[in-house]
Amino acid sequence: MFIFRNPKVKNNVLDALSRMTWLVSRERLLRCACTMATALVAALKRAPDPFHVTSCLSQVLDAANGADPFVLEPVVETLMNAFVRQVAPLISLCTFVGRFQNLIFHLQISKEIANRSAVEAANDPVERSRTVLEIFTCCSILARTFQEKLVNFHIAKMGGNDEALR
Repeated sequence: MFIFRNPKVKNNVLDALSRMTWLVSRERLLRCACTMATALVAALKRAPDPFHVTSCLSQVLDAANGADPFVLEPVVETLMNAFVRQVAPLISLCTFVGRFQNLIFHLQISKEIANRSAVEAANDPVERSRTVLEIFTCCSILARTFQEKLVNFHIAKMGGNDEALR
């Protein structure tokens, strides 16, 4: 779906898509929400800099949840698996300073990062923090409707053998 050679073009398309989800008719949004979420999860797996994909995904999930909370039920498990795959390595690499104010400061200066390459941005703690925050936003959107599914999913993950996921 998102095959662009230039990362800036891809990021601009994702930004436009996330802003346009609120303009789409309710019927079309209900019809395409699961397809869009699945396509964005596929893009998330391949993205060297996942922030723009997760930002777009959070907007799509929020708009779909506003139209009909249960429209996303078929893809909840897929979304949660993708989020765990993204968050587990990012959290272990994130260098949070420890205070929320410092994180806000880092987010404010992140505009300077936009001009750097995707590889540099992916290795930057601020970019990783932004990505983690967007993934947590997606999880909070899903939690509005699917609390029991999310709790059961996390209980199952905690019981696994993979120490990094715990």
